Amino acid sequence: MSEQRIESVYFVDGCVIEHDYIYFTSKLKSLDPNEYDFSRMFYLDRENWIYHDLNWDVVSCCLLPERDGEKRRYCALSMQGDVELEYLGGVDVEKIEGAGTYEGVGAVKQIKEIAGTLYVCGDQGQVYKRSAPDKWVHMDEGLLDTNISATALDLNGIDGNHEHDVYVVGYHGRIFHRNAAGWSELDSPTNLHLERVCCVSEEEVYICGNEGTLLKGNVDGFSVHRLDDFKEHFWDVEWFDGKLYIASLVGLFVFDGEEIVAVETGLDPDIGGYRLDARDGVLWSFGVDDLAFFDGKKWHRVVHPDNQ
Repeated sequence: MSEQRIESVYFVDGCVIEHDYIYFTSKLKSLDPNEYDFSRMFYLDRENWIYHDLNWDVVSCCLLPERDGEKRRYCALSMQGDVELEYLGGVDVEKIEGAGTYEGVGAVKQIKEIAGTLYVCGDQGQVYKRSAPDKWVHMDEGLLDTNISATALDLNGIDGNHEHDVYVVGYHGRIFHRNAAGWSELDSPTNLHLERVCCVSEEEVYICGNEGTLLKGNVDGFSVHRLDDFKEHFWDVEWFDGKLYIASLVGLFVFDGEEIVAVETGLDPDIGGYRLDARDGVLWSFGVDDLAFFDGKKWHRVVHPDNQ
């Protein structure tokens, strides 16, 4: 009997389902992502590891909570606009028409739940809303540009408080806000690429990006905060227990409203970060090579069984 080969993985994105139940996407280190569309989706349910494979380049995932009698869904988005929505007892697969680099206007970058509805943003100013099962509609009037150019509006991140208070951020420091009247571009204090946005409330919005850029503000304006001589990118921001946490590949940071300081995890070796998510009393960090969570008191490293 041949020995089963263990395939080591690196992590792309993840989300918290419950305090001890997470969902995340990974790729095999042995496969070139430029040549193969492949992702391995994992659940960690307490100490039980469960996975399935997709022949997709999954770039983002999120949780769609139970609402109006609908079961909660575990949502994965591919760069080409494929959406897998798993739930207890089944799975639905949907396609965002017009998205993707194969037959659409460009890659999509993030899927996000806002007030019980799924939204997606991507290159060429794409923004979509899931208006009903298997029905994705454009909500990018004035943003969508099908002419590929160096100055195209490529969007990396989306978040909001409700359907009439949505932000998208992207390349060249561009920030857009949508209210009941539609989209408007906001004054940006930077021309550096922006990666993710986190809406704590209508008054408190955070945006992160290249070279340690952190913006704080709202539709009325943003202020810039950064670490001196820090050239690493900030890849994600997440609000947890009254503080803003920031992920970089070289470590995690926290912003107290005035200054950015490194998080002392107490782990040895320390962890690198990439994506963050918080729910049900825990903050999870999904680094490229590290999984860890913070329960409000202590950081805990989680060793993936395929990476030992």
